[in-house]
Amino acid sequence: MQVKMIRANSVAFRLLAGSIPFLLGVYIAINPFPHKTAIENISFYASFLFAIILYIAGKKTFHFRNPLTLPFALFAAWSLVGLVFALDRQNGIHDFYAHLVQYLIFLYLVVHFFPDEKRLSMLIGVVVGSSTVFALWALIYFYAVQGFSLDTKLGLVSIDELSSNIIGTLTLFPMVLALGSLIRDKTPYGRATALACLAILGVATLATMARSALVAMIVSLAVMAPLIMKHRRISAFLAAFLLLALLIMPVRDRFSPSDLMAKLKITDRLKIALNYIEIVKDYPIAGIGFGMEAYGEKSLLEKYNARLPARYQQSAPARAPHNSIIDVAVRTGLVGLAFFLYAVYAFVKMALGLIRKGRSPYVREWGLCLLAAFAALFTQSLFENTLSGPPAIALYLVMGMMTVLWHMEQKPDSLREANQT
Repeated sequence: MQVKMIRANSVAFRLLAGSIPFLLGVYIAINPFPHKTAIENISFYASFLFAIILYIAGKKTFHFRNPLTLPFALFAAWSLVGLVFALDRQNGIHDFYAHLVQYLIFLYLVVHFFPDEKRLSMLIGVVVGSSTVFALWALIYFYAVQGFSLDTKLGLVSIDELSSNIIGTLTLFPMVLALGSLIRDKTPYGRATALACLAILGVATLATMARSALVAMIVSLAVMAPLIMKHRRISAFLAAFLLLALLIMPVRDRFSPSDLMAKLKITDRLKIALNYIEIVKDYPIAGIGFGMEAYGEKSLLEKYNARLPARYQQSAPARAPHNSIIDVAVRTGLVGLAFFLYAVYAFVKMALGLIRKGRSPYVREWGLCLLAAFAALFTQSLFENTLSGPPAIALYLVMGMMTVLWHMEQKPDSLREANQT
């Protein structure tokens, strides 16, 4: 009887452990799509609860020794201290959990439940596959179902909750991963699938006509250039694809001489940035608090807008800085910004170490691909708020996957080979 109970418990714990990667996969797969709150919450909290049960039962150990732990601990601690001085403490507490603690939990769940080459490769497949389905749905829904002309920015009128910039954020980083899969996969079926995903994600990204996405695409491809140039056919395909897209898609107008000259003048983004920088001047240490609803305080924004010279004032102040660096500085002060940039530095340093000294082509090449994906997301964060919602999940996901590579590199070769089989 006792033996049967032990076996039953063992089976139950194995089921719990096996369900967590599945639930996280669901959470990640639905990330680009709108109207998914219920499924998102169920998949996240169920995976977190199951992980806690496994830990309490002694069936799973958790480790936090990696290059990202210290900077994120400092950033989280400072953000928590800032709540004492927050303009809206209640919302600050809510957003501190919802837009920082929850993402950090997600990061470490990824690290612990996709710990080896086999599971990490499956995760990359989930990201690329689900994002391709999203991109194809967005293109069909916007242009075929809603009937917008092809010279209209994808998401301009908004696909439900998604603007052009956000769509570009959610299609570009998986495009980079699809490119990595195309380079890494040696089977005809795998390469054909990766190529199709790459094309669909590329078209969707360019269809947004968002300059942030276009600049980020150039940056990410530049980061991946050392790997791309080793494969002549892939290099030729990318060159032909981009040239053809710039010739036949309306995105070409976003880089016309007249359009570029117009952007050199005083723009709305410059006015928005200057307005929020004025707030930082008054709250340089701890910021206004982690809560984002303070941006909705019309009187606060108008107060600082009035400080600016007339030529830089907005008729109606924007309720978001549209720049994640400024966003962090406003909400957590310059000290919080320093800790956040420390996390960025730690990530880049970790990535460069894996690219240069990784013991296997898998670690070196995927390290470069993930660095390129991060470069795309970080570049886009300079033009959009990406520290909440689907873009934030994408950012912490990429950080988590790079940390998995780092942990793989710390294992003895014999153990790494055993994990791959």
